Amino acid sequence: MNIRIAFSVSRTPFKRRNREKNTIPDCRKRGLSEVKIYRDRKSEGMYYHVVYYTKTSVDGKEVSKRHRLNFSDPQEATNEAEAKASWLSRLDGDALQFSGCDRHIYARALDAVKEFDVPLDTVAGEYADARKGS
Repeated sequence: MNIRIAFSVSRTPFKRRNREKNTIPDCRKRGLSEVKIYRDRKSEGMYYHVVYYTKTSVDGKEVSKRHRLNFSDPQEATNEAEAKASWLSRLDGDALQFSGCDRHIYARALDAVKEFDVPLDTVAGEYADARKGS
């Protein structure tokens, strides 16, 4: 009983998908924020993916989340990338660290002091002074 096993060895072990030569993403930067626009060809035509990352804190661990928006119009993708880059650059780094629970506690605290028309940090400072005095 003779068993013959044949393997075909190619000089290029991994075939790459047929992509355009220019696969480097287009970047939009504002300050330290960066939003990338990737192009992808599908059977229906070209698609543009706007990609950016945000960081949040979950259970004391910093978690990075990838956001991906899809567009068929390149101008629409560029406009959205510009808007997202501007939005990300205006965000406060500490605001991105709020978890869902933290946002809920913050919203409840704001509701509690709304009737006094005093900023939340002032109320917290006065409360700390009152606790120290008693």
